[in-house]
Amino acid sequence: MSEQKPAKQIWLCDLSHDYQTMSMNKMPLGIGLIAAYCQKQNLPGVEIKLFKFLDELKNEVCLGEAPLIIGFTNYVWNTNLSIEVAKRVKTRFPAALIVFGGPNFTSDDDERLNFFNKYSWIDFYVTLEGEIAFYNLTKLALELGGDVEKVKEAVPANTVFLKGGKLIKGKALERIDLAEIPSPYLKGWFDKYFGKLMPMVQSVRGCPFGCAYCYDGLSYWCLLKRRNIELLKKEMEYIAQKCLKTDHFYITDANFGMYEEDLEVCRAIAGLQDKYGWPWYISINTGKYNKDRIFEAVKLTRGTMAVSAALQSTDPVVLANVKRINLPLKDIVDLVNDTKKINSSAGTSSHLILGLPGDTTKAHLKSIKDVVEMEIDVIVLFQFMLLPGTKLAGREEREKYGMTTKYRVLSYCFGRYGWPDADDIITSEVEMICVANNTLSFEDYLDCRRFDLTVAIFYNDALLSDLYRVLKACDISVFDFLLNLQSIALGSKMKEIYAEFTRETKGELFNSPEDILDHIKEPGVLEKYKSGEYGANLIFKYKTLAFTKYMDLMIKSAYGRAKELISRPNQPIIEKHPFIINFLEELQIFQTALLSDPLNTSRSFELNFNFNLAEYHAKALPFNQVKSAKEAVRLEHTAEQKDIIIKSIARHGQGVIGTSKLISQIPLAMLLRKVIVKS
Repeated sequence: MSEQKPAKQIWLCDLSHDYQTMSMNKMPLGIGLIAAYCQKQNLPGVEIKLFKFLDELKNEVCLGEAPLIIGFTNYVWNTNLSIEVAKRVKTRFPAALIVFGGPNFTSDDDERLNFFNKYSWIDFYVTLEGEIAFYNLTKLALELGGDVEKVKEAVPANTVFLKGGKLIKGKALERIDLAEIPSPYLKGWFDKYFGKLMPMVQSVRGCPFGCAYCYDGLSYWCLLKRRNIELLKKEMEYIAQKCLKTDHFYITDANFGMYEEDLEVCRAIAGLQDKYGWPWYISINTGKYNKDRIFEAVKLTRGTMAVSAALQSTDPVVLANVKRINLPLKDIVDLVNDTKKINSSAGTSSHLILGLPGDTTKAHLKSIKDVVEMEIDVIVLFQFMLLPGTKLAGREEREKYGMTTKYRVLSYCFGRYGWPDADDIITSEVEMICVANNTLSFEDYLDCRRFDLTVAIFYNDALLSDLYRVLKACDISVFDFLLNLQSIALGSKMKEIYAEFTRETKGELFNSPEDILDHIKEPGVLEKYKSGEYGANLIFKYKTLAFTKYMDLMIKSAYGRAKELISRPNQPIIEKHPFIINFLEELQIFQTALLSDPLNTSRSFELNFNFNLAEYHAKALPFNQVKSAKEAVRLEHTAEQKDIIIKSIARHGQGVIGTSKLISQIPLAMLLRKVIVKS
């Protein structure tokens, strides 16, 4: 019998930084879909391998067998890591074709030319959708014996490359029918990652909206393509059987809940919840219209799907500039109120972006006020990141709106990594953000950022919602109350939190990506990034520090100011509810126990009250439904919460950075102690 010829290898890499913590701890869905599609085509004599962790790729490199093609994803969180690894792999295997793909790529031809000249070891860039394009490229490479120049002569579709010093672009392929792609889960591609990475699926690809700051806003993606629903159901069942029950679940759709088919997905999820007790939390972006259907999706998934009203701004000028369409504010209010009625554990959230074209301090604060008055639980506050390939990242648009751009290290995305027989990789990922424009000065930007921190500390996760319902009954604006709390915080020991936050907000900015990459290579600098002294997500870092150092002061300040406002002369609430101050004093004790050291699963509290605080808290009752009722309560984490917290801390770490990462992924309100009324 003749010896079997070794298989030609295709390596697909979706690498993530893990120097400090795992920066992107989700299944590598993109390369999994490419692998599943290529496998379906029965490429002769080909073996495909996936790599998420750098160590597993290094081990494969050390085996010494040269691959035919190595594909690397290019996202904002792994660009420079992929580039540096690709350079070393090309040195080791010079005949291998190096192919990049992903959204983090400019659309400007001059900038693309600079990219290939700077990173000459990259042979091809696959643009737009990757499944068919990568398969065609692989097929050509097999037919042409891996000769890169001959492959370039064929000008593969959906690719960009350099040939003879000139930029060459292949024709654009038609969008793929997602039903043609097998499930990477059911084919076993991700089996080795269960227990290490969070499960993630896609049911729809594309977005009908044209937001100018978003990659999905490109016209190429406006036509929606949907997965086969029966295949998706089998895929989710497979995941439920394999994943840790403490894992949460990601659905990547841009507008989930807008379509009738989404409800069928939700019914399947409900079946998994009945059968496996999972998923307990679904991270998702809900749609921009059809509030009734979105609410039905929330109900079907038992409140584990957070409603996300991603407004970005409520200012009409800003929205027109970025071509953004939002769900009408009245519909959002109705949706939030309906969601609260079913006691959704995942709550509601909204996204706002500071620094979009036309933004001002007044517009940003008004947007926050609008969201606060909708009683949304979490306001996720971003700075305007200019993503390569999007309309607003173009030079003309930047000049039109007078954008001042700076660069900073992307949180968690940096590190030093050893490489066999080569210098260590020392790199970081870089994001370009707008810190001023012709309507927003840099000082305005800093003022807005400080208030964003106040919102994160005193408002988000509905941590003080029990108090805010009392303020609402007294006709006191919660937004104005937050302005009050910031003034109080700046006059207390908490001022150091704001001072350090402002210092780091300025200090994290650089004039160019090269300045950052030079900076992190200086002696001792990378260690400061690893410790969290540099490079953290500042909102979550200082929110965590505030909770760690000043939780009691925060609660005392909030309740103290509330009692002052309510006790003012001529407050009708006092006559109608003379017990209100006593109620607030008991509520403060309750709140302190609820929020004290909130992730310490070994700590519990037993308290006695003269009001129905357990019901008031659990059902989010309006203040006018408060009753006098002697009750003894116990506050403690459930067994399920303990399991989630312990495994999450093991995954991310227990310090400020680990906790920051945890609360950036899971609403803190879902992890707070539960209230049990003692009989």
